[in-house]
Amino acid sequence: MKKKRNNGAETVRIDTVEYTKVEISELIIERFRSFCIAIKMIHMISRFIKNRFFIIVFLLCAACTGADTEVERNFSLAVWAENLDYEEYEKIYPALSELDVELYLAVKEGTFPHPSLSKMKFRAWLLLDKEKGYWPSVWNAKEFFKLVKNFVSLYKDKINWIIFDLEPPWEIALKLSDILGNLESVTDVARFASELTRIFPPQEIYEEGKYLLKEIVEFLHENGLKAMVVTVPTVIDDFEDGDDDIQKKLGLPVVGIPWDEVAFMLYSTVPKKILRKLVRAEVVESEYFVFTYVKSALNFFSKEKLSIGIGLVGQDLFGNEGYQSPEEMRKDIAAGLAAGVSKFHIWTVDNMKKDGRRDLTTWLGIGYVEPLAPQPNSVIDSLRLLSKILD
Repeated sequence: MKKKRNNGAETVRIDTVEYTKVEISELIIERFRSFCIAIKMIHMISRFIKNRFFIIVFLLCAACTGADTEVERNFSLAVWAENLDYEEYEKIYPALSELDVELYLAVKEGTFPHPSLSKMKFRAWLLLDKEKGYWPSVWNAKEFFKLVKNFVSLYKDKINWIIFDLEPPWEIALKLSDILGNLESVTDVARFASELTRIFPPQEIYEEGKYLLKEIVEFLHENGLKAMVVTVPTVIDDFEDGDDDIQKKLGLPVVGIPWDEVAFMLYSTVPKKILRKLVRAEVVESEYFVFTYVKSALNFFSKEKLSIGIGLVGQDLFGNEGYQSPEEMRKDIAAGLAAGVSKFHIWTVDNMKKDGRRDLTTWLGIGYVEPLAPQPNSVIDSLRLLSKILD
């Protein structure tokens, strides 16, 4: 209802208050401004909440994935397991799985069947009795074939890989290791070379043994299984001159057999002891031992097919030294990565302890490792020349 004020201005009643048209216009403008301010504040608050939400989500995601990021590797990792009871390996198997570490389990002649073997996933590292040579070679290929057939008949559906650890027979290896461990002069080197001749197989033994090893691999392939060979690094030096003299003399054939994976034992802690005694030299950057051999091996095997053994963790059965700390092991991994390999296996999980207690995380809880090429080491290069004794 419209009225007039004393000044003659026409008014309009809103609720119980009378306004002129000018006052109504100002009121509308004022309320519109308030409305705009309110909308702006709501928008700012919503943006703040939205940003906060994404920040919170991001932090939560980071927290949830932080552990994975921390241990995410740029390489694969496995451990050798040789001298504990199967029950002990069954106990630590969940921890290995949690750490994403594969198990290379020694399955020794006469120790299977065993219930623990059906409760773990592993590569079967088959070993003969020590009286038969322990490790396969051309000397005992027939006995090793029997062992393989026996194991496969029981565990074919439980495993995917059989490991051929090609090394000289146990008795000879003990003597050779004893000589190497006590090298003091050139005379000792000559004695080592002389002892080596004891394991040189006649041509017919070598050819027959190589044929049998090839037959075993083909047998595995027919049964849907894969074959991995691991052997001493000296064999790598045999490839570079285009013959197989070293393989023949050691009785360890690698070339000419359809292996699915080829590995070499590049245990950098072993030459430290030899060089310390032989040339009175302390090898500081022993990871160059890994680097130089990987570089050579990749001239003959693809990155996908090649893997390397690193170590040692703890002393081996021959008294060879182990790493002083996990950091030394990481340096070997960094050197291997820089050389071009990305699959590593460590000898041995048996000795991964701290203060007398088993400690897998310290050794195996490894995340990303930056590839790092070590400086060339003339002393290690000289050590490789010893292989020429056999070539």
